[in-house]
Amino acid sequence: MSNQEVHDEEEFPLIESLEELVALVAAGEDLTGVDLAGVDLSGADLSGAKFEGADLSGAKLEGTNLSKAQLQGASLAGAFVVNANLEDADLTESDLTGAMLEGSNCQRAIFTRADLAGVRAAEANLSAAVFEEVSVAGSDFESANLEGASFLGADLAGAVLVNVNAKRSQFEDSNFVGATIAESSFESASLSGSDLSGVEGTLAVFTNADLSDVDFSGAKLFDTDFTGADLSEVDFSGAKLEGAKFDKGKGPSKKS
Repeated sequence: MSNQEVHDEEEFPLIESLEELVALVAAGEDLTGVDLAGVDLSGADLSGAKFEGADLSGAKLEGTNLSKAQLQGASLAGAFVVNANLEDADLTESDLTGAMLEGSNCQRAIFTRADLAGVRAAEANLSAAVFEEVSVAGSDFESANLEGASFLGADLAGAVLVNVNAKRSQFEDSNFVGATIAESSFESASLSGSDLSGVEGTLAVFTNADLSDVDFSGAKLFDTDFTGADLSEVDFSGAKLEGAKFDKGKGPSKKS
């Protein structure tokens, strides 16, 4: 365990090894609030761990199995969670600011009201995950799978969404101001009421998406496909849309 002991002086006896921690988790011990800050837990099987309110800030979790873990209110700020398994984990109201989730499996994980500002999640599998009312401002989702994910009311300002699969995802009432959207598919996704003013990118796909009441003002979206999309009450004022595709005879409807 990188010569670092795991403990919480008020509630836990000294945990002297990774093996002991794994055994406690396997036995279903409640480790709420445990201090694991900076600890190397790479490759450990911590599936189903009860880590509510735990401190995992700066921890190394490369290849760690945290599937179905209870991490509500936990801190994973700056943690190295690369190629880890967070499938079906609950991270409600957790702090993942600056964490690295690259290549991790987060299918159906719950991130409701979590802070993911500055997260690096390139090539992560986030399909069907729940990101409602989260902040992912400035985060990097390049080549991530967001299919079927829910980002209702999320803050994605300045996020990098390049080569992302966001088909059938929900982004209603979300903030994309200044985000980069390139070579990504939002086919059949719902972005109703969202703010995409100032977004930039090329070759994005919004076919059959619900874009009603979306603000695209000042956006630069070249060679973007809007065919089949609901463009009612869309604001394209000041937007640059060279090469964009729309249904025949149905150009963009601009708010005055």
